[in-house]
Amino acid sequence: MTLCNKYLITAFFMLLSLPVMSHDSNKTDYDNVIIFTADGVFDEFSQARIIDPDGDFFIDRIGLDQQELENFIEEIENFYLTQFGLDFTQIPWQNGVKIIPGTAILEMRTFSDLLNYRVKLMSGKRVNFPLEAGGLFVTITGKNVIYHGLYGGDAGIPALPFDQLVSGYYWINRGEHHRPVILRFKQSNIPTHTTFEGWSLFFNDIESPIWGKGISDGAATIQPDIETGGFRSVIRNVITFPGRLPDVEIDHDDN
Repeated sequence: MTLCNKYLITAFFMLLSLPVMSHDSNKTDYDNVIIFTADGVFDEFSQARIIDPDGDFFIDRIGLDQQELENFIEEIENFYLTQFGLDFTQIPWQNGVKIIPGTAILEMRTFSDLLNYRVKLMSGKRVNFPLEAGGLFVTITGKNVIYHGLYGGDAGIPALPFDQLVSGYYWINRGEHHRPVILRFKQSNIPTHTTFEGWSLFFNDIESPIWGKGISDGAATIQPDIETGGFRSVIRNVITFPGRLPDVEIDHDDN
């Protein structure tokens, strides 16, 4: 599959995720919709992610103190254990990384500026705000990994290669005269699968002190870039508050 076709897949995915518009083109049926995009090119695959062993992103950007950071790490590690049966709780950190040999790796990391992560729509307005993100990211590394916990149960559900679990924070820079917007994201109750073509399709729960609980649907990929000989990262992400609209009963005309 060509890179062009991958862009078409992304566009189609985004169309499915876009909110229903009301008669006023500046409003939606949701309380708020936020759309993120990233389209960045870099020389080395590893440049897309930056290990953050001291949690500088959480402290400097999100404003957590050391105890709050430790509580966040404990909460997410316990969630990964309870929900998916992946136990990182007793493994020591080594430069921002924990490894379950032959199974999975947990990284405390942020995203590189080279990704050009931006907010394109927020509160009904077209914007172009810089976005930073960081969190605790799990990648499945083994070939025969089985999920247990609440998701897999006693029988277990096989993991797919390069499945991911992602939980952390978004930091949206609205400019020097406005406070940043901080959103917390947490892996939904299913893992983030990677398709055969290399697309990661993710579904996260969102919390905001402004808009309450929401949900995030998105797609991301890193592919070779033919023009530069490096790599191109593409991310499309739609967040809605509330997460889902309530069902609406429709009156049918029997005549």
